[in-house]
Amino acid sequence: MVALIDLSIKPYRKIMKKDGNLIVSFIFENCLIYLCKSLIYSESYIKISDNMNFVEKLIQLIREKKSIVCMGLDPRTEQIPKICFSKEQKFMVEDETNKEAILNFNILLIDEVVDLIPVIKPNMAFYEKYDALGVLKETIKYIHKKDLLVILDSKRNDIGSISEAYADATFKVYGADACTLNAYLGYYSIKPYLDKYPEKGLFILVKTSNPSSKDIQDLFCVRMDNIPDTMIETESKSVKLKRNYIQMARLVQYWSKDLEKFSGYHNLGAVIGATFPQ
Repeated sequence: MVALIDLSIKPYRKIMKKDGNLIVSFIFENCLIYLCKSLIYSESYIKISDNMNFVEKLIQLIREKKSIVCMGLDPRTEQIPKICFSKEQKFMVEDETNKEAILNFNILLIDEVVDLIPVIKPNMAFYEKYDALGVLKETIKYIHKKDLLVILDSKRNDIGSISEAYADATFKVYGADACTLNAYLGYYSIKPYLDKYPEKGLFILVKTSNPSSKDIQDLFCVRMDNIPDTMIETESKSVKLKRNYIQMARLVQYWSKDLEKFSGYHNLGAVIGATFPQ
């Protein structure tokens, strides 16, 4: 399983290196793609083609760049450097010129890290906030022009035809290579993605780093199939309880059991918050 590990690092002004290897990128949200070291530092890689699955492309780019860093592109107009604005532009959320500044800023960042990282993760909410979904599309096109991958951080969550519509928007309208999903509605919230876009990457929320995640994710639970659905509570001394996020991780593993693998990995991954060491 491929893990998307959210570090939520504060903005950095420079790229940090250790022993010649890139260890962390900069600007806003940052995360790491976790794969075993034998893959990351392998000298063997092949040219990426359009008919490859997401995880195939990801593995090849990680080998090529020798980097597991994923840079987030979460624009905030108040933090965009003045160089991205023309003299006439203002830092106003409703100002149309902000969209141009956001795109200029994204291009500036992409050009700085193109040789250092394999994948970029725009968060959809920030583009919706500024009515800049067109900028998101142009940003994704530019990322692909630079031969990098895109994980659209949208955390969609629904079932049936609505889930399918979200999948169509993610992969057909925006052209993302992968996305994040909230699967706490169960398997049928991700099934349309798996059925219609098996070549794309899906990262399922397993354990998030926000303090309030404990309200749901840290609760203990157990599956008891012999209890009628009409019962809302029961008691038992013979069951073993596990935290909800452990159950979700095992569900992700179960949902992926029949998926095609490449170098031991498949297109279904997990999102794991790592902000707090504990």
